[in-house]
Amino acid sequence: SIGMFEAELSTNGYLVMGMARRGMLPAFFAHKSRFGAPYYGILASCIALPLSVISTFEKLIEILNLMYIWGSVLAFSAFISHRIKNPNFKRPFKVPFGTVGICIMLIPTTVFTGLTMYFSSWQGHVVSLGAFIFATACYYGFAYLRNNNIIAFFPLIPWDQQLPSEY
Repeated sequence: SIGMFEAELSTNGYLVMGMARRGMLPAFFAHKSRFGAPYYGILASCIALPLSVISTFEKLIEILNLMYIWGSVLAFSAFISHRIKNPNFKRPFKVPFGTVGICIMLIPTTVFTGLTMYFSSWQGHVVSLGAFIFATACYYGFAYLRNNNIIAFFPLIPWDQQLPSEY
C-alpha cells in the first residue's frame, strides 16, 4: 500500500508539472529536482493528498461523486451554451438532433445526477461546494498573478497543441 501511495504522489506531481508547463500554474511548479522528479508538484501533492483522509471512505466517495457531478454540470452547460451561441461553428464531429435533441438526450443523465445530489449528505455538499469555490478562487487568483506579472508563468498553450521541445 505504501507503493501505491508513492505512485499516487508521483503521478500527481507530474500532473502539476504538466499544468505548469502549459501555463495553467506558476512556472516554479515545473521545476525538477536533480533526479528529474517534479519537486514542487510532489510537495503540493503531499500537502493536498492527506486532506482526503479526514473522513470515512464512504464520505470521500460521496464528495468525489459530487465534485464529478459539478464538473459534469459545467461541461453540459458549456456544451449547450456553445451550441446555442455558435451554431455554425466547424466541429470535427456531428452530434445529431440539434440543440433541442441534445437537451432531450441529457435529461436521463440530469435526473440521475439530481438523485445522487438529493441522497448525498449535507457534509458532502459543503465540502464539494468549498472545493468548487477554492478552485474558482485559484483560477482568478492565478489570472491576476499572470496578468500583473507578479509570479512567472510559462506561456499558455492550448490543449490541442504539443509542448515546444525546449520545455
